[in-house]
Parts: sequence; structure tokens; C-alpha cells
Amino acid sequence: MMPFTERLQYLLEKYDSLIIEGFGGFFTRYQAAQLHPVTHRITPPQKEISFNRNLIHTDGTLEMEFRTSFQVSADEANQLVSGIVSFLNEILQTEGKLNFVGVGEIIARADGNWRFIPFEENHLLMDSFSLYPVQMKPVIHSNRPIVHQILTEDKSVLNKKSTTWWRIAASVLMIGIAAGSLYFFPFPSNEVNITQHHTAQVLQTKPNTTFDSLKQSETDSLHSENNEAVTKNETISNNSVEYTELKNGYYIVVGSTESVEEALKICDSAPAKMLLSFPDLGRIRIATSFFSTYNEAKSSLEVQRANGNPDAWILNNH
Repeated sequence: MMPFTERLQYLLEKYDSLIIEGFGGFFTRYQAAQLHPVTHRITPPQKEISFNRNLIHTDGTLEMEFRTSFQVSADEANQLVSGIVSFLNEILQTEGKLNFVGVGEIIARADGNWRFIPFEENHLLMDSFSLYPVQMKPVIHSNRPIVHQILTEDKSVLNKKSTTWWRIAASVLMIGIAAGSLYFFPFPSNEVNITQHHTAQVLQTKPNTTFDSLKQSETDSLHSENNEAVTKNETISNNSVEYTELKNGYYIVVGSTESVEEALKICDSAPAKMLLSFPDLGRIRIATSFFSTYNEAKSSLEVQRANGNPDAWILNNH
């Protein structure tokens, strides 16, 4: 016959309470799924188990279980319960503790009291059958980005057959805005050689004042000032920094501004070599180097940030 220390788990699956005559009572109640605040471990719903040594008068549940399972009389069932109690008390006296498999542990203290410690996890709740704990990774919050995200649009999504009408309408609207910007905002003169079509995508960003705003100016006067500042090559004729024609590749950018004067100030405090003009945005970006591959640019970015340029980022021009 299965020892009672192993059979108790089976009995508590069937019953919410079980009182052993002359020993004490075990009780269970529903416990919802929990997330441990330290270990970040999610435990599925289970039965919360408690033990009360003061309840020594049986409710007849255990005796009825023995009569049904072993086909014995009431007197024989009572004798079985008495034998179990004697066995459990003997173990507590000799070993000082009693382990119930899948339920918990009773420890006999020096003052004669007992302490019941339920196991953290049990499988007594039938509704949670086959559900196991899940170990989660904590979310780390940092002021500096730890994941390099490429903010580009996957054009293959637009080619799927499941594309809805509102996606198509958004695409048509964006094309109209782009065409209007080409009409109303002419490109600068040939003195500054700028490619007519470019797409600048941010690969490394940090929330600070150097992040480019994509909002266009509310007044025509600001546009004229920006375009005038971009075309003033003579302002930087005596400086080692010069305007650079945009090429397809990756630039290490250490600053962004709206005027040549501010750009030169940034160049004085950073190892800048190139000025990149974006007249449609009204911006001048200060770059230190150019690379044809992203991996090369990423390695250079780490060096730039380690050498005192924590705000440096990668500009993807294609």
C-alpha cells in the first residue's frame, strides 16, 4: 500500500480539507497565478495549503476514503487512521521533521510546537494540469538605447495581397506630399552639389536636442534663411571642414543644426570633416566619416562614443 506521506497529495487533489483524527487538519484554497517580484517566475494557478494542528477531531472524510478504496469496515478504517497517526508521530520524534510528497513539510520545534512549510509549487489543482511555471526575463530600463533598431519600412508588406485600402490611400498621400515639396522648395545652386533624391534613415538615436525635427517651418522666411545658410560656401573657406556630396552609405553624425555658424561651432568641439546639406529639411548635419557597410559604421560609432561623443549616431543614406 502506498505510504500516507505520498498518498496525502492524491487525497488533497480530491478534497479541499482533510482532518486526521488525533494529528491535525490540512486545508486548501484556490490561489491565482503569481509573478515572483525577485525571480520573475510566473507560477500557474494552484491550491494554497495550510495545516492546523488544533483540529484533531475527524470529519469522517479520511475514514470514508479508506472504506471506499480498500473495501473495509468502519472499524477497520478507524484502525488504519490510528496506525497512520502513530507512524507520523514516530517519524517526527525520531527525525524531527515529516515530509509529505508534493504537499509540504512539518518540522517539530524544540518547544514542542510544529511548523508546517508548504512547498512553493504543487500540482493539486486539476484546472492547472499540464501547466508549468515560466521563467521570464526582467525588463531593463536605461537612458541610453541598448538595441540598435533600423527604422525602415518593409516595402514587401505593401506588396502583399492582404493590403487594405487605407494603406493604399496613405501611400498616395505620401507621394503627393513628396511631389509638392519638390515643386515648392527648389534645390540650391550648383555651388553645393547635392543629390536630388535621398532617404535618410536613423540607425542610432538618443533622445536629445540634436535629433532632427521633420516638421517644416511655419513661415517662408525661415526657409529662405536656411537655404541661404546652406549655400554660403565662402563662410567655411578657411576651415578644414567642407560640404560633401551625399553618397549611398553610412555616415557617423555628431551634430545637426540649421545654420552654418552653429555647424562650425560643433566642428570646433568634435572631429568633424564633412557637412551634409538637407535643404528640404532645413538642416545641416556634421559628420566625421563615411562607410559603405553598416558593420564598419557601427564599429566606428562605438569608438566615437567612447572618445567623448556620446550623442553620435549613424545616418543611412540610400
